[in-house]
Amino acid sequence: MIGAPFQSPERPVVIGETHMVATSHPEASTVALDISEEGGTAVDAALPASAVLAVAAPHMTALGGACFVLYAPPRTDLVALHGSRPPPPH
Repeated sequence: MIGAPFQSPERPVVIGETHMVATSHPEASTVALDISEEGGTAVDAALPASAVLAVAAPHMTALGGACFVLYAPPRTDLVALHGSRPPPPH
């Protein structure tokens, strides 16, 4: 497990020298960190981390939910993505 125990109210202060990930669940963070350490980009790490969160914390997030992303590709302007939408009709 990374950092403090998951149920602990205390969280460690960390500084990343090459990359860093942060999610609301340690399993999602571990997946994202593994991908980053293997040379993946932030987007490469974020997508599987989101999939893990949909399983590990379905009450907090799920496939088809809202998506808010700030992405800074190299040598270009910041990109903001807003993926919210109204719920489908019943």
